[in-house]
Amino acid sequence: MVKLNWNGKNESKKEFLKNHISFPFQIIETHQTSRKKSNNLKLMEKRENLLIWGDNKLIMSSLLADYAGKIRLIYIDPPFATGGDFNFKILIGENNNSIDELAYNDKWKKGLDYYLNFIYNRLILMKELLAKNGSIYIHIDWHIK
Repeated sequence: MVKLNWNGKNESKKEFLKNHISFPFQIIETHQTSRKKSNNLKLMEKRENLLIWGDNKLIMSSLLADYAGKIRLIYIDPPFATGGDFNFKILIGENNNSIDELAYNDKWKKGLDYYLNFIYNRLILMKELLAKNGSIYIHIDWHIK
């Protein structure tokens, strides 16, 4: 069996497991349902086909109490550790003027060990949330720097 080890792996897991944070959810948007006819609490009670926007570590921690062992599909698109900065363009006015704004920084100044702990902590949460017949899909590639 292949075993992956890196500096800080064991300490990171111990610290992570004792410091779970949980936040309440707020429904911002619904589709295929009239807001006037629906009760937001009933939507959350259905517990299916939810798209949740936020920091995946905090979201997964918040889901543990109600969803542990119940989620059949988990998809994440974490940073790739490419060493680059990624921007998005904001168009201003009618003259096609624009501003480049930093979307996210994909530089891991503390090194590969820090990046691996970042991914590992999320995989721990995913494992706890995943149903026995569930699948995890991670969008990542080999361009780690």
